[in-house]
Amino acid sequence: MSKVQPVVICASLNAKWDPEEVAKALGKVIGDVDKDALPVVLGPEFLFASFNDQTRKIVPAAHNDPRLELLGFLKKLSGNALVVPGTIVEKRLLQHYNYAPVFWQGNLLQEVHKGTKGGNTEEAWA
Repeated sequence: MSKVQPVVICASLNAKWDPEEVAKALGKVIGDVDKDALPVVLGPEFLFASFNDQTRKIVPAAHNDPRLELLGFLKKLSGNALVVPGTIVEKRLLQHYNYAPVFWQGNLLQEVHKGTKGGNTEEAWA
């Protein structure tokens, strides 16, 4: 690969979108990437999180949130692209974690953890 070609996923926190439509659009865009380029798929912060309007807090996406289906597709997509699908918020024990997974060739290479509290100082964030 002689160059990198970014592919950016744009979405707003709590936006309603169809994971299948996003997957189809990403598949098409990846198919259009220059054959000598490495596609790098980048998603936005909090793509896989929710905002609780009543408490005004960012929280993990519900386990049945259809957006989470997109993660499986993105992991498969990483067979031909470096994929950083956007940040995920999850609760582990008593702390919230805000991190971006990095997928390459179907594997999780690492979790890049956010260096700040995630915009919510009332919860315990790591």
